[in-house]
Amino acid sequence: MSKKQEQKQTNEPKEIHLKDYTPPTYLVPKIDLCFELEDENTLVHSRQLVVLNEKAKKSSGKLPAMVLNGEGPKLLKLSINGKRLHQDKGDYTLDERLLTIKKIPGKKFVLEMLVEINPLANKALEGLYKSQTIFCTQNEPEGMRRISYFVDRPDVMGKYTTRIIADKKKFPVLLSNGNEVASVELPGNRHSVTWQDPFPKPGYLFALVAGDLGVIRDTFVTVSGRKIDLRIYCDLGDEKRCYHAMESLKRSMKWDEESFGLEYDLDIYMIVAVSSFNMGAMENKGLNIFNSALVLANPETATDADYESIEAVVAHEYFHNWTGNRVTCRDWFQLTLKEGLTVFRDQEFSSDMGSRSVQRIGDVRTLRTHQFAEDAGPMAHPIRPESYIEINNFYTATVYNKGSEIIRMVETIIGKENFKRGISKYFELYDGRAVTTEDFIHAMELASGHDLTSFKRWYSRAHTPEIEVRYRYEENSERFILETKQLDLKKGMAPLTIPLKVGLISRESGRDLNDQKMPEVLLLDQEKNTFVYNDIKSAVVPSLNRSFSAPVKIFTNYSFDDLMFLMANDADDFNRWDAGQVLASVLLKEMHLQGKRDALPKFQDAFGKILHDSKIDLSFKAYALSLPSVSLVAEELNPYDYDGIFTVREELIYKLSHHFKADFFESYSQMEHKLKMRGGYAIDQQSIGARALKNMCLHYLVASGEQEMMALAYKQFASATNMTDKLSAMVELVQVESEYTQRALHEFAQAWQGDQLVMNKWLMAQASSKLKSTLSKVQALKSHPSFNIMVPNCVRALVRTFTYNVVRFHSIDGKGYEFVSDIVRELDRSNPQMAAGIVSAFNKWKQLDQLRQGLIKKHLLSLAKEKLSKNVFEIVHKAINY
Repeated sequence: MSKKQEQKQTNEPKEIHLKDYTPPTYLVPKIDLCFELEDENTLVHSRQLVVLNEKAKKSSGKLPAMVLNGEGPKLLKLSINGKRLHQDKGDYTLDERLLTIKKIPGKKFVLEMLVEINPLANKALEGLYKSQTIFCTQNEPEGMRRISYFVDRPDVMGKYTTRIIADKKKFPVLLSNGNEVASVELPGNRHSVTWQDPFPKPGYLFALVAGDLGVIRDTFVTVSGRKIDLRIYCDLGDEKRCYHAMESLKRSMKWDEESFGLEYDLDIYMIVAVSSFNMGAMENKGLNIFNSALVLANPETATDADYESIEAVVAHEYFHNWTGNRVTCRDWFQLTLKEGLTVFRDQEFSSDMGSRSVQRIGDVRTLRTHQFAEDAGPMAHPIRPESYIEINNFYTATVYNKGSEIIRMVETIIGKENFKRGISKYFELYDGRAVTTEDFIHAMELASGHDLTSFKRWYSRAHTPEIEVRYRYEENSERFILETKQLDLKKGMAPLTIPLKVGLISRESGRDLNDQKMPEVLLLDQEKNTFVYNDIKSAVVPSLNRSFSAPVKIFTNYSFDDLMFLMANDADDFNRWDAGQVLASVLLKEMHLQGKRDALPKFQDAFGKILHDSKIDLSFKAYALSLPSVSLVAEELNPYDYDGIFTVREELIYKLSHHFKADFFESYSQMEHKLKMRGGYAIDQQSIGARALKNMCLHYLVASGEQEMMALAYKQFASATNMTDKLSAMVELVQVESEYTQRALHEFAQAWQGDQLVMNKWLMAQASSKLKSTLSKVQALKSHPSFNIMVPNCVRALVRTFTYNVVRFHSIDGKGYEFVSDIVRELDRSNPQMAAGIVSAFNKWKQLDQLRQGLIKKHLLSLAKEKLSKNVFEIVHKAINY
């Protein structure tokens, strides 16, 4: 190895491996913090009670050194048991990332330090930073090291007492975890507030907020009669937009008591909405910090989807109080322990609050769009990764959404009641501890009596399993035989345990065979399984993987007629919807690859039956009438062909829009009348469904290309009294060249130019346009006053939306790739976490045609030559080496 190569390797970020985990050498059961807040020179005093971890591996002789993490704090003073330590005397060493204390006086001691930090200069939005005029924190996963020197890992848990000192006029509200225990007026118009959290927690759950904030208050009485003080803080003037979030919180608290017997444990629960936030929300104990987009809502500024997202995310963060806070992760490889389980809980909550089948369709669409794609690319990883360079890169659809599906499979295998008992056993065994996924499965085994040893393979298996299913009916023996094979098992790889929900539907009656002897769930536990159903008197069609009981891809011998039959008759709403999606996908691929349109009349017939069915749920109907996305269909081809599928999909939409023009218009008018009869805006399921169906009909009507339909869209835009209808109309108008398009965009911007959250919708709509001019518009919008690259919500709205616009992003001229590469370079200097999210758009490059592969590879290699953050380095290099 040359010296140059050796130097390059030394400078590269190190990969961290699960197999190398060792317990912490020292524990910190008690932490006292004091913050003297200033924009550029905040002082942080810390007093940490440190004890030697008797379970840690120790060398013989003297006590081991204590190593603390720190990135950015300026160390001003350090002492142990009141004795000042000096670097020049060899008491400790200090570098850019570690503080190492060499002289340890005993197995138990008090470590005190004073550091200075600059929150205003912190553009990475990790640790303590300023979001406009508000001080706030984001410490998951490793933000505490940006505040002071800590043993910054999730298995070091302590009880925190936090005192905050600040200018009272600028920062009248001072918040931290736990319960408020003291408030003191200080000289110089300053004041302090002290908070104490009685529950041990890791540093990543520490939070602080200071600002001049508005607040709404409410209370919740727990099942045991305790009265909880509920507060939501926001920018002054936004208070009226917080009430939906408050109602969502109260519903979440009630649901968790009723569903799992989990009662809130502090006297106060607070949510704070901030505008600059890398994530959606953060479950800090008793003090959740939220992206304002997931708190603020009223009918004029938020869509139905916004309302539903707010309810789901408020629930998710509240549910973390137990699944994440009371029991947390031993290490970051176990992230799915809290996130997969909590996503499952919030999905179940949303199902109970609305339509279970519609919720399931939405969840699976998200999984297939994002997680299946992740599984097919260079960042594919198990839900419990084996290694990482930057843990922020593993807050992924795999860890969250696939992790939720694996929890769902556990419930399916052991049953709902056993699962609830397992949750109770989990807290009985591990409350107040940092544990592993194996510990969770152990609790489920104890509570249910099931052996889940083979099921645990899901936790270490990457990629999406593929299952071949073949079936046949033997009329003479009256047997139905179903054979399965796990296709993707490499040599020596053990099969997964897969619960497959199956129903048999009579071809004669179109109804399920209701034989109690038939198992609802088939357990696939071998490479090949055969299931025989006896006494089947007539032909049946199997409904496979009902309710998407397992996160797998099914390959089976369904005919086009079988899919039409399932689309019309399946009693499982999810599978009825899914049959329609597969049917459309088959048709689109035939149109593109073979130039065939023979099946189009049959598809139109099946489509029409859904459109004319007055008995089905309106939201379900809107989903069922939507075609699968360009990316989902194109990514079934090798290589991916976004342009080809886009072209035939546009053709199919155009044909449907003309074939059913009168029906779409009639349905649109009916839904509009229905909504008027219901009065003002409401977020009940009937109203949400009526708006969803109305706007799906508008989508097809505008796609007809007829001027009168564009006028209809503009009329809806101009007269809408709610953001759902206004934005839906504007989104349809930006897909076409029309006199109404620019008028709508101009009027929207004029009306909402002072509201960044709403203007983000304006940015998003334009970035999602299918027109060829989209990239040039996006480039121009980067200089628009409503866009600020330092605000993550703006980046998500404009840049990330553009990367999801696969036809325009992957334009053959390569200009979309150049634009995104430049954005990554600019972002990585200030916010590596956001930059990594954007550069991930290149992860599919190996699945594209040779020309596009060459264009993307050029940009990846160019990026790789630069000084990159760990976040971007990991993704770029894994993509190159994939």
